[in-house]
Amino acid sequence: FRIVNEEWKKLFIAMVCQLNQLPSDKLGLFPHPHLNDFDYPQDPQQFVHDFKHNPEGLVGAAYRFKCSDDYTRFFLIERVLYCAEGIIGQASVVVEVECVCTESDCQCHGERQVMKISFPSRSRPSEDALIREARSKAESTGDLWALKHLPQMIDSITITYDESTVQGRLKTHPKEKYEERVMRVAILEKLHPLSELEDPRDFAQVFYDILQIHQWLYECVGILHRDLSSGNIMFRRKDGKIYGVLNDFDLSSRVQSMDKGPTSNHRTGTRPFMSIDLLNANWEGGHLYRHDIESLFYIMLCLACRYRRPNV
Repeated sequence: FRIVNEEWKKLFIAMVCQLNQLPSDKLGLFPHPHLNDFDYPQDPQQFVHDFKHNPEGLVGAAYRFKCSDDYTRFFLIERVLYCAEGIIGQASVVVEVECVCTESDCQCHGERQVMKISFPSRSRPSEDALIREARSKAESTGDLWALKHLPQMIDSITITYDESTVQGRLKTHPKEKYEERVMRVAILEKLHPLSELEDPRDFAQVFYDILQIHQWLYECVGILHRDLSSGNIMFRRKDGKIYGVLNDFDLSSRVQSMDKGPTSNHRTGTRPFMSIDLLNANWEGGHLYRHDIESLFYIMLCLACRYRRPNV
């Protein structure tokens, strides 16, 4: 809509910037790196500054979260692994962290882990629930091989927004047109990216593993991943062997509920690797198993044709 008054326009932009933030223990949000030193709502004139997107400003910051066991832990950010851009989407940030809490019985003190903070649609199944469901299925059915190819969720916290928050108050105006969000903080085992592989045989092993675990998830657990990309295919080293790990279940769905309609108003997938059907605005057939396999083919094609060696 059109805002005629310039001051109101600046304040509206300030509000949008505030909504595009990341979470903190005190406010439910912590500032996007390049907004740290500025207070837009108090001084809209600061919009004349030219800001640069620099997520490295998060390095060295410590954030506090009350974990699922009711202990409050402090995580020191060591490295930014991923930072989504733009307001539309889940605003995910993935960082490598070290637990620096002082609780005497903290089992993760001093360990390097990965922390992912995102704002998914409230209607989407949570990533931690899907991972735990898959791991539980592997243990109960004796398919223990599958555990080697699934991520390890160490802890997860989901924070909802009531009417006292900006997100909660927004819901009262556009009502059903507003897609409610929650804040999810996940602490995961640190895995290795594809870019660290050098031997073509290791690449082959990882892709074979991913194909197997993807099929097992679909047929035995009833989960379709729906976001295969080069960033979501990772690996772990154990006893001198490499195991491909299918990571990031943020956009995954239970197969039995997929015929009930989409769980979000936004597209599902990483655009360079999405199937041709899903890129077609007229496609009405939903997300199918073969679409994920098509994505896997595009990932292999890009690696084979666009790289001479790792990261080159």
